[in-house]
Amino acid sequence: MKKIFLLLLLSSLLGFAQTGIGTTTPATKLHVKSNGSTFRLEGTDHTFMDWYPQGALTRFAWMGYGGANSNDLTISSQSATGSLVLNTNNAERFRINAAGYVGIGTNNPTVSLQVAGDIIANSIAGSSDNRFKTNILAIENPLQKVLKLRGVTFDWKTKEFPNRMFSENRSVGFIAQEVEQVLPELVQTENNTEGYKSVQYDKVVALLVEAIKEQQKQIESLKIQVNKLKRNKK
Repeated sequence: MKKIFLLLLLSSLLGFAQTGIGTTTPATKLHVKSNGSTFRLEGTDHTFMDWYPQGALTRFAWMGYGGANSNDLTISSQSATGSLVLNTNNAERFRINAAGYVGIGTNNPTVSLQVAGDIIANSIAGSSDNRFKTNILAIENPLQKVLKLRGVTFDWKTKEFPNRMFSENRSVGFIAQEVEQVLPELVQTENNTEGYKSVQYDKVVALLVEAIKEQQKQIESLKIQVNKLKRNKK
């Protein structure tokens, strides 16, 4: 490291426009080239940063005292897949693929943001402005649709799908294939070979609101009929 800084200082003093280390034809202000294709900055506590291209893979790593077997952080640019990947503790945590999709806990995101695991947030809002929408229609027969839905309790197959990071807790929800038969608008299918399905649970609220309104109309109608029967008995 001392040699590098001395060389940079000397280059600056002499007014050289470009400095080459391991190359006689530097293309930039500082051009480092070596057989190992590695550039390292190391601290006195033995932590170090590495930058090294390896064919289709270019990596930047921040490593702890133990070296390569105890990586604290690795950022990789994978030109073969067009992805940017972040690893901690030798495991992938975050990926942006060639399509710009972001995956957290998954290396194959099929939508703008896909998370394998639970999300906790203060609130999540979806676009709903009238100016964004066209062909607006009321939900037809909402109560009938609600009656066709089946709410279930279930356990996730955590062992069969470890990469999905499913919760170990008992859960409540729908079966996507069943919902698709009633309201296909609520079901999203992943754009991959497996084609796993998900339910947009937030959109169920609109269906329930319309179902309650329809049910309330029926209740009001029954009230009128009951009152008529009462008056006729008098």
